[in-house]
Amino acid sequence: MKTHKKANYLVTGAWSEAAASEAAKFGTVNHVTPKSKVYQGMPDPNTWTIAEDADYFHYCMNETVHGVEINEFPFDKIPKGMTVVCDMSSNFCSREIDWTKYGVVYAGV
Repeated sequence: MKTHKKANYLVTGAWSEAAASEAAKFGTVNHVTPKSKVYQGMPDPNTWTIAEDADYFHYCMNETVHGVEINEFPFDKIPKGMTVVCDMSSNFCSREIDWTKYGVVYAGV
């Protein structure tokens, strides 16, 4: 969060919720969908509220705690030039990835 001190977070389970909570220590977190504790999949991208002045867009590809895996991410919904950050902790190297669509990919153990 270098420029605007704001980031977009798609929260689809425990791991992205934890990431959003940590990010809130450093700036403003825009939850692109209403907060929920019931995670049943990726919310319809047409309902997302994306802050266009945010420094990046974050999502978790596979929410192992809640069983939500995003197999096809709608990159066309992300504002042009916005960095996409993805947590690939549980499925890193499990499929072909178009790395040109990401600014940052991370995985933890």
